[in-house]
Amino acid sequence: MVSIVEIVGEAVSQLCKKYLQREILYLSESDAVCSLFSILNELSLSKGLAIHSQLRPFYGSVNSAFIIKSDKNGKIEWQKQRKANEGAVVDLCVIDEDERYWRKAYAKALRDQNATNPLKYWRILSYPVEAFRVAVEVKVKVYRNIRRIRMDLDKLAKIGKKNPSCVLYLVVLDRAAEPTEALKQIKKYSKEHEVNCVMVLKSTNQSLPL
Repeated sequence: MVSIVEIVGEAVSQLCKKYLQREILYLSESDAVCSLFSILNELSLSKGLAIHSQLRPFYGSVNSAFIIKSDKNGKIEWQKQRKANEGAVVDLCVIDEDERYWRKAYAKALRDQNATNPLKYWRILSYPVEAFRVAVEVKVKVYRNIRRIRMDLDKLAKIGKKNPSCVLYLVVLDRAAEPTEALKQIKKYSKEHEVNCVMVLKSTNQSLPL
């Protein structure tokens, strides 16, 4: 059986190849995320796993949840959730649909939305971090975007700290970008935090896994 690590690696590789083949294919991060979603959906994931986008990881109890957000100094940390809609979301993830995770996510959705009618309040925004099997962040531009790339990397590192079994990917697609010292530092930081970092840049004209 092909492992989820191999499946995600293949999906990211296909995404990078498509990006290089056609300049107009990915004009935004949403385009790239949608394409990666489609590629992953065509590959054979194990039963009980599901692909989602824009899910918010949390840990702790439903009534006392911690989410990922920046503190007053701009540092990304796990913090106590004060409002239902606060906390970082993940561009694309694969989650374990085990009943215990689903029940916890559903209970939190009902609480966050003050729901009494489950048919009306159906949207699930937050999911237990322990259910995450894959988390991917995508950036399609480097120029003036280094800070956001670093924040995405910090987010992935925080997920990995709470769930070491989660496969983490940072994908940077930018044909116009040259390898800079800042990008080298991001790749180094990725390695330190066991985040798979893949960059497609101008000078290489190919995907560069860390």
